[in-house]
Parts: sequence; structure tokens; C-alpha cells
Amino acid sequence: MYIVEVTGLTYPTVRNTIDLFTQGGWPAIRQTPRGRTKGEGRVLTPEQEKQIQRAIIDQRPEQLKMDFCLWSRAAVMQLIEQDYGIKLPVERLANSSNAGDLPHKSRSRKPMSNARKP
Repeated sequence: MYIVEVTGLTYPTVRNTIDLFTQGGWPAIRQTPRGRTKGEGRVLTPEQEKQIQRAIIDQRPEQLKMDFCLWSRAAVMQLIEQDYGIKLPVERLANSSNAGDLPHKSRSRKPMSNARKP
């Protein structure tokens, strides 16, 4: 089918859309929400997340009797397991951090004028 080749969509998707259009025109073709809704699939409750954030902001790992000097993914994972008995895979923690749920610092960059100097 030409539409499949041009758009890269799968045949079932294109066929379903054509059938919907045939039955009801443009109003029958509606975009459906994609992906998870906000907060879906979380392991920690919002209150637990706030407590972890507060611990990271207020204390260093060594103050919590952990074998880390600075906060890292491994340290945060250990803190979550230590406090709540929940063992998270690294990917879940990375996703939380990227979503802004756990504090993280962005890397600073040199201004462009300094970056090109030898």
C-alpha cells in the first residue's frame, strides 16, 4: 500500500484509519492519548518521593551511614532500599531523575566565546 510506504506507518494502522474515515469521516478519526498518564507506574508514593528529596537536599550519604561521599544513582537507590525496602532498577531511577522528580544538577557549559579558545 502506497500510504504505508510513504508514511512508514504499519498496514493495520493505515487500514484502521481508512475504515474509520469511511464510516464517519474526519470526526471519526481522533487522536488517542499516547503513553502513560502522569504518575502512572510509580513505585514510590508522592510522600515517599518528597522524603527522599528532602534527605538528598539536607544530608550527605555519609551522614546517613552510607558508604558514599556524594549522591549518585547508586547512593539514591541504596537510600530508597534502606528506607522503604524497595529495590529499583537503575533505569527507573534515571527516568525519575529526568522527569524532575528527584533533584539533579545540570552540567554547566563554558560560554561559546571561551569554548573555542585553545
